[in-house]
Amino acid sequence: MEDEYKLWVICRQVSRTFRAEAEREFAKTRLPQLRINWASMGEIMHKDRLHEFDCNVEDLEFQGLTEDGLRAQFTATFRYELRNLEGRPAYVRTLYDRTQYKPLLEKTFAELIPFRYLDFKKRVDRQYWTRQMALIGGYVSNAQLTDVSIDLDNKTIAFDWKTFLNDFFQLTTYVRARRQTQGTVSDLAKQAFEAFRLQKSPYTKTRLDTLRLERKSWEHVYGEEDDDCHTEAYFRRLRSAHSEAGIDFDLNNMIDGMDEAEIRKTEVKATALMRLFRNIRLMNSFRDGYESDASNGGSS
Repeated sequence: MEDEYKLWVICRQVSRTFRAEAEREFAKTRLPQLRINWASMGEIMHKDRLHEFDCNVEDLEFQGLTEDGLRAQFTATFRYELRNLEGRPAYVRTLYDRTQYKPLLEKTFAELIPFRYLDFKKRVDRQYWTRQMALIGGYVSNAQLTDVSIDLDNKTIAFDWKTFLNDFFQLTTYVRARRQTQGTVSDLAKQAFEAFRLQKSPYTKTRLDTLRLERKSWEHVYGEEDDDCHTEAYFRRLRSAHSEAGIDFDLNNMIDGMDEAEIRKTEVKATALMRLFRNIRLMNSFRDGYESDASNGGSS
């Protein structure tokens, strides 16, 4: 089965046998395709001074499952910096030798990388701004990482992959139900792009650059009608997690200087960025076909 959503969400519900086979297939063919971009920046105290930190995790490469099969381990690129902000003009920042603050940054990674819903206030606040984008096939979302271990020396990260995937596809389930979506993401995207192409005049070699500009335009707008629904699903998850923990979740009293409308607007922008991330990957998978049409004079 080609569609990741059907394989993980639907097939696993049929029976224990189907669940086991779907999980084996996902681990073998889908986890190697998983991409997660994670970034965090903010301010932190180090040696009694205020510092600015900047951390990124990207370029995940699947290594395999742990011996118990519960966690997936990846190699990753970790980038991190710490800059002194006190006692000097803002534009003059001291960049320290990484060995001096490695323990501090490891602690920061460990605290922020799980992307816990209960940390929402911390993540969107200027002090600890954090974003995560995860992509599997044609699906993009963010999700909590649990049972996380990070090894900066060996450049590896491991986490509970089944819990992550269950959480990852929750947004898709909500959006599909509200939008009555039929078909796979990849098929729908390709159909939409072909429809977009048919609205344009036939392609020639001289229009290849124009085609690429049109492709960029399509990447930015395709699926935008789902952004509000996707964002609402995200806030429902946040509210549910806070309610289960007995913690009040009031967006109007979450962050100084921002009311609920402003916070929601910020999250819609984040959703649009994830959608663009997804669309670029989808369009790259279509590239050979439409560029071949353009270079050959195009006809469809």
